[in-house]
Amino acid sequence: IESKQPDTTTTNNDAQVLLHAIAGSKTGMHQPPLTVVDTLAKELDGNLTVIIDACQLRVTPEYIRAQLAKGYVVLLTGSKFYGGPPFAGACLLPEVRTKEMEALASTDGGIPSGLSAYFTRDDMPHCMPLLRSALSETPNAGLALRWATALHCMERYHLLPSFMTNRVAKRWVSRVRNLVEGFYPAV
Repeated sequence: IESKQPDTTTTNNDAQVLLHAIAGSKTGMHQPPLTVVDTLAKELDGNLTVIIDACQLRVTPEYIRAQLAKGYVVLLTGSKFYGGPPFAGACLLPEVRTKEMEALASTDGGIPSGLSAYFTRDDMPHCMPLLRSALSETPNAGLALRWATALHCMERYHLLPSFMTNRVAKRWVSRVRNLVEGFYPAV
């Protein structure tokens, strides 16, 4: 990490960096490793926004809570591994980011005009009343239906005994690794 970091004497202190980290990829890896992410977050204090992509949901609820507690944004989906419909996605914001967004919503021009093309009031948590008030009251029926189906898939999976779900997850990772190594032996 140290050898790759820029010289801080010439770095713009107002520059913001967005780091997208994959947690529990199809190969079961975390890229970059969480220790690297945490070190960079500490080194670039305040200038780094970390996005943890946990969309494969091969992580525990405790892991998700721990990343949110660090101030990291966490992305989830009910599709992919669980087999729910595509585009059943969610973005979990840590409290600090929620407060920042709500503060922006209180300023003139703080909310991008195109945001309402993608989100409705029901897509935002109740702890963000200013942002919610700027969005359409029209329900996002498509997203609600996708999540209802995805949650059904997730609940059925978690009704299985843990030894079975662990076996399914390990087989999935093993088969994907074998497939990838067949095409890219260096992986």
